[in-house]
Amino acid sequence: MAKKTKDDIRIIRPEPLPTVELLTGRIHDHAYRPHAHEEYAIGVVEAGVQRYREPGGTYPAPAGTLYTLNPGDVHAGEAATEAGYHYRLAYVPENLLHSYLEIESGAFPSHPHFRQRLTQDPALAREFNRVLASLTDPATCRVKAESELVLTLRALFHRHGELAPKELPDAGAHAMRRVKAYIKQRAAEPLTLTEMAEQAGLSRYHFIRVFKKHTGLAPHAYLTQVRVFQAKAAIESGLTLADAALASGFADQSHMTRSFKAIFGITPGKVQKHH
Repeated sequence: MAKKTKDDIRIIRPEPLPTVELLTGRIHDHAYRPHAHEEYAIGVVEAGVQRYREPGGTYPAPAGTLYTLNPGDVHAGEAATEAGYHYRLAYVPENLLHSYLEIESGAFPSHPHFRQRLTQDPALAREFNRVLASLTDPATCRVKAESELVLTLRALFHRHGELAPKELPDAGAHAMRRVKAYIKQRAAEPLTLTEMAEQAGLSRYHFIRVFKKHTGLAPHAYLTQVRVFQAKAAIESGLTLADAALASGFADQSHMTRSFKAIFGITPGKVQKHH
């Protein structure tokens, strides 16, 4: 019997550019739970095929595909074949990409937005993959690494992005932003659906529908995601796994571990070892 290939997922902050978080993955069995990031998630499928899922459908992402996800884009995925898939990904903070594109954040009437979540541009995919690989090399000059990242991200945006006009938010959008801020502030507490609905000024049934429409996630899924991200930050700051679970609102360490792995593909302990 052939030996089963294990998943290998690593998350690092490269020494040449610690403001950007990198993920490398060799995936065979893991299926990512639907989730979203506050950063741009930009990367490349190096080999194999991923079955990429988003609220609008399911699509194949073969080798050479560029991931171009905007902040808040809900997505999930798993290997499309037994051979699995390999990929590299960079989480780029909004303010960093804005500065690279020379866009003023905040009052600017538009915001950078990639037109598609999966993009086909073989030459640019090869170049971006090379840049991401160089960022993991500690011998890489920091100035060179960031210069290449700036140039590649600008090329990617100019070919496949746009300055989407900022829409005037309706009352529902305002309410959902208020609820999301409330959840982030109080994620460590035993929040209830009633509390969330009251923050939005809606009935519980109406709140569930409106929240999912605006975020792509059910309230409980969004709360779990926030707790996972807060647990990750707590672990990276030096807290023990047990303390991180408590500080981020999980019932116990095992509950945190299950939720953490569903989103990141690795256990909290593996993140702790790299810090």
